[in-house]
Amino acid sequence: MDDIGSAYSSLLRFKDLPIDEIKLDQTFVRSLEANPNGLHFINALLDLSRSMGVDFVAEGCETPDILDALKVLRVPMVQGYAVAQAMPITTLRNWLQHFPTEGTKTPSSLLGIYASHLSTFSTIRNVAQKNLRWLGELSIVAEEPFLALNTAIAAQGWAGTAIDIAHRAYHPKFGSSPC
Repeated sequence: MDDIGSAYSSLLRFKDLPIDEIKLDQTFVRSLEANPNGLHFINALLDLSRSMGVDFVAEGCETPDILDALKVLRVPMVQGYAVAQAMPITTLRNWLQHFPTEGTKTPSSLLGIYASHLSTFSTIRNVAQKNLRWLGELSIVAEEPFLALNTAIAAQGWAGTAIDIAHRAYHPKFGSSPC
């Protein structure tokens, strides 16, 4: 299903057509830097594709920050200039031999940090909704993602900035924890 979210690619078609791949329209991905809340939509469609057992491709990955956020969300396939520009076939072999296939899960941009926060707490919320008794143990689990984000914030040189202060205020229980 190509260009999900636009034209004839409605969710109604999911039940009627055999689908082996969901390809998210580039307009959703390209606008992430201006509207980071679009990561919620991408994360939901990614979960849908995993539930259906189909591939997922995000078109329009044009900047390193968007690529970072999509890597953090573990989007399996991306398409756009942040990966590579169009190239002749003679150049492709060399490019493929030197392209790093393993990406880091640690965010390297503010958009990636936001994606990490979204992904971590979406997972915690989903697990907690399925097992309410787990909520009592949440404080044990919640410290690790907080500290990982503290580390990412500090690595970007933002320790002590408004972003760091807001993150610590959002998690007051762990706000005084060292990076």
